[in-house]
Order: sequence, then structure tokens, then C-alpha cells
Amino acid sequence: MQEAFDQVYAEGDVETGEVSIGLFSSLASGFLPELLSEYKHENPSIRLRYSQGSALSHIGEIRSNSMDVAFLAGYRDVFGCRVEPLWTEAVYAALPESHPLAQSGQASDITWRDLVGSHFLVSEMAAGRETHDYIADQIKPYDQHPLIEHCDLHHDNLLPLVGLGKGIAIAGEAFTSIAFPGVVYRRISDASVEFSMVWSPANENPALRRFLFKARAIAKDRGYD
Repeated sequence: MQEAFDQVYAEGDVETGEVSIGLFSSLASGFLPELLSEYKHENPSIRLRYSQGSALSHIGEIRSNSMDVAFLAGYRDVFGCRVEPLWTEAVYAALPESHPLAQSGQASDITWRDLVGSHFLVSEMAAGRETHDYIADQIKPYDQHPLIEHCDLHHDNLLPLVGLGKGIAIAGEAFTSIAFPGVVYRRISDASVEFSMVWSPANENPALRRFLFKARAIAKDRGYD
């Protein structure tokens, strides 16, 4: 019923407007840049406004109607909001090329156990707290006290530090399309993160309804999972 309701809005006449979007995943490649590019191409008069932040800050803005939609990792249920899973991304370790796991003879996939004892670098900004908790949850079965250093840098500025041998970082699949000197990506076996779009059912922005409909269509047509 909700999808049919959104389709009516999506097929209506929306000439102008704005959609405010909270971002969690990288725009380097994958689902999000495809969605944003196609939506903008089909709706050139609708402004897309972007914001990076923590999941909790995005959820608060959606509830207060100051943000239309957010793309969050690992959320299936948010009180007062609708949540719709759209795609998953593999999880990678970003390693300095001198790291033993980065050597050419090493199998491409590694495990969390392989990363025990590593010095993890995590951004203090945007999704830093969520990233910290994710690493801790994955490592704790093997190491109760993982070494996680918080840096006052955006995630894309952590990778040059990795290349300099200052530690390792965790990256989503979309981010691995960006090459950094001295950095090697290794996929973590059986590790993936599910991304969902989150919005308020009370939000009557017609440009948002069209945006939601487009997101569903791309996820279905491209077979994202």
C-alpha cells in the first residue's frame, strides 16, 4: 500500500522542490551515486542538498522534519520512521602496502582474526562512533581490547595515514574505488553491511516521494543486494 501511495506521488507533476539527504556511505561508486545522478537527470529543477553526520543525528533531523531521507548502515528498525533496506556492501581492510596481509602472495580475502592486534584508525567525524563500535564488535571475540585511535579527520584523509604506515582502516566497498598511494584493500571474508533508506511517514514532500520511488526502482532493476 505504501509503495502504491508513493508511486502516485512519483508520477505526479513535481516541477521544483528540494530533497535533503543524509549520507553515510561513500559517493565514490555504487548505488548512491547512480541514484543521485539518475534522479537529478530526470528532475533537473529539484535541488538535492547533502549532509554527512552520524546515524543518530540524521534520525533526529528526519524526526524533526529538517531532513527528508538518510541512507544508514545496519538499521532495520527506527522508531517513528520507515526503514527500507536497499543494498549491501562488502567490508574491506585498508592496509599499508608493507603490511604482511597486503603482500602479493597473500590470498585476497582476510578474516577479522587476521586483524587482531592491529592499530585501527577511525574518523572522529560523521560515522566515526558507528565505525568504532562495528570494529569493536567484530574483534572482541578474539581480542577484548582492540586498539582503536580516533582521528580528527574525515575518512578520506585517514587513508593517506594508512599509506604512511600509521595504522589500518575499515572501508566500505564503494570507497575502494579510490586509490591512495601505499594503500592496499583486502576484503574481509563474510563481512558485509546492509544499507537502508530512512524517512518519516509524516513527510509529505512530493519530491521526496519521487526520490523514494526512484531508489526502489534502481535497487530492483540493478539487482543490488
